[in-house]
Amino acid sequence: MEPLRHVKITINKNLYYTLQTWQTFKRCDTGQEKLAYEFKEFKDGNESLIFLGDSYGCSPIVAIDSDDSLRGLLDFLLIRPHDIDSENFGNYTIRQLEFAENFPEELKFYSEAYYEENKELKFENLDDLED
Repeated sequence: MEPLRHVKITINKNLYYTLQTWQTFKRCDTGQEKLAYEFKEFKDGNESLIFLGDSYGCSPIVAIDSDDSLRGLLDFLLIRPHDIDSENFGNYTIRQLEFAENFPEELKFYSEAYYEENKELKFENLDDLED
């Protein structure tokens, strides 16, 4: 399946993340288009899959392949245990819980919640590099 987007988010020379999305051609019960996604961490040369899913409901007011869609997905992936009810983390793996509790604050700057304050931060498109 052809990815919609594949981007890199660099925190520092030893730490970066990649986020890749695909169209599922399915809809949520609320009518939102569902996106599949893969979120990985690359730290000190080691690769770690953190999230892999196919049920993110993209906002109906943004294009599914837009930066705004990626920012919304990051908001979803960057929820911390103290942000919402703890039962929402019942299906998380140990690695996902570790990430949720300890991800670097700089990563949040790329999310929708912090975008207005950090408009200079851009995703690095990996799509162009794969051709």
